[in-house]
Amino acid sequence: MPTPAADLIASLCGRGWDAPVQVDLVRARALLDAGPTTIFAAAAAGDTAALRRFVEADPDSVSRPGGPRDWAPLLYAAASHAHQLGRSEAVTEGLKLLLQAGADPDTHYSADGADNGFSALYLTIAVSGHRSRTDALLAAGASPSDGNSSYHAVETFDLDLLQALGTAGLAPDDVSYTIKHAIDMGWEDAVLYLLSLGADPNATHPLAGETTLHWAIKRNASDAVLDALLAAGADPSVCTEATPEADFGPNRWTPLDLAVRLGHRSAVAKMVAAGMVLPEVDGVDAFIVAVARGDEGAARLAMAGGVSIPADLTGLHRKWPAFWAQHGRRAAVELACTLGLPLDGTAWMGLTALHWAALRGDASMVDGLLSAGAPQTDLGGYFQTPHHTAATCQWYASGDYDAVMALLSAG
Repeated sequence: MPTPAADLIASLCGRGWDAPVQVDLVRARALLDAGPTTIFAAAAAGDTAALRRFVEADPDSVSRPGGPRDWAPLLYAAASHAHQLGRSEAVTEGLKLLLQAGADPDTHYSADGADNGFSALYLTIAVSGHRSRTDALLAAGASPSDGNSSYHAVETFDLDLLQALGTAGLAPDDVSYTIKHAIDMGWEDAVLYLLSLGADPNATHPLAGETTLHWAIKRNASDAVLDALLAAGADPSVCTEATPEADFGPNRWTPLDLAVRLGHRSAVAKMVAAGMVLPEVDGVDAFIVAVARGDEGAARLAMAGGVSIPADLTGLHRKWPAFWAQHGRRAAVELACTLGLPLDGTAWMGLTALHWAALRGDASMVDGLLSAGAPQTDLGGYFQTPHHTAATCQWYASGDYDAVMALLSAG
């Protein structure tokens, strides 16, 4: 049976993506009345009087790991949701007390599968989401270059927070890595700010050697982002590495190679204007490029030249409809349905074309895919079925999610 202190911590404290937990604030409120019995519970509860007594009785306890998660007290203070129970100032003051008593502001815990571990700073940004504790840690000298904090700060869409991390001294490698996640999130202001900090647009992702311009193409970035990257010196001639970890397989492709296959007309035009030459394609590749453009005549010409659908579409070829759906290329998806391309392939985040159409709230695309026989696959995990995706992942302000869910229910 858990002790009252452990029960309080379990109810109040979240933790990193290594083992996320659901806090129970109703349970926590009931347990708070009993008072903390350990320094760890006092840190989580924001009980400064109790914390002071524990530290005065045993000064070394301020940094000694323990409690149900074998964490230092500062981590329980950082991960606590006590601010949601009217204890916003108290939990911040408790964290400051620990820092003043000698707790290392860069305290972190390690976890399997997490190269950088999880710092107190990360916990205040991505777990408790409590800005005053973030500021207290930064004021005490916490490093924002911990491999997690700036990345997850992008998910808050709080430019002031991102700027606070930048002012605290983000390392160049972190800036150049974080900008890719800002592109993931479609957050133009963050991209521009990170470029102003010196983000290297030609820095490559460690898995496939993709530059930030590759990343912008595969995430369907806006013209403003593409213009900013090119103005900052992004090289459209750099090839990805030949590695199976790449989203687009082992091909050594430039950003332009990706753009023509994703139907990103604006990006293609910008890179051609910058001096790039359109790639020569034939066979199945020519067919894919034609479908990406929504050019039925060219696609049928490729078929007449010997491309057999779907027999000749294997591996990456089967994924393109999902990538086109991810990018909102309605003409490409409609043509894929007309010509009988397989619709069970997956794109970013492992989603099928139908999942992506549902996530975008694109009723027209959903209707076309269902009419073409796209499967309503249950992926399990976070997204599950396309209907579940439309009901719980309404990420696009322009999406017509009610219409999408009606179509999926009827289909």
